Amino acid sequence: MTVISSFRPLSKSPTIARNQLRAKESWNNVFDSVMYFNSHEPLLDAPNTVFIESEDFPHMSALFLAAAMTDDITAIVNADIVCAAGLRPVIDHEFGRGAGAMMSFRWEFDPENPNYTTAKQVDNGLDFFCTVPEIWHMAHKYVSKEYRLGLPKWDTWLMNFLHVTLSGRFFSNITDRKCIFHPKHEERIRPFYISP
Repeated sequence: MTVISSFRPLSKSPTIARNQLRAKESWNNVFDSVMYFNSHEPLLDAPNTVFIESEDFPHMSALFLAAAMTDDITAIVNADIVCAAGLRPVIDHEFGRGAGAMMSFRWEFDPENPNYTTAKQVDNGLDFFCTVPEIWHMAHKYVSKEYRLGLPKWDTWLMNFLHVTLSGRFFSNITDRKCIFHPKHEERIRPFYISP
């Protein structure tokens, strides 16, 4: 099982570095391999991790194509998302019962005092999608070239795309399994405009 993301440079801020390092540590307990779209970062490196040179805020079409080429169940998540150790059995169970894809809204926690049992769902932020290569390939074919990681709208597009694409399989919302955690933070950067 693979996870794909793109991180912000750790040198930008101690808060960003802390959140992304915490997330990566959690991924090592869930996923077999990690693929980052960005330059090599020694603090995120590990034997199971690869870095793909890319521009900042890579296009979703590039991430979807990479996911299609993994020959593996692959998740796309934001770089600061902490994944509970129990995520792997949830994914295995959902695919085992016929899911074609899954998603989760995020549970927000205080990064200064990370207590995941008290995390709350405070918005409809979508930071986790997981499916199989053939579905990622279809998403790659149809996604707008405007959509980029870290910017709004791509997640809503992908959620709706998966709803109408799975033909015969179901789209599983695993939010209630409480596996996807997002640190409360500011410091958002959105340099690109996406037309309505």
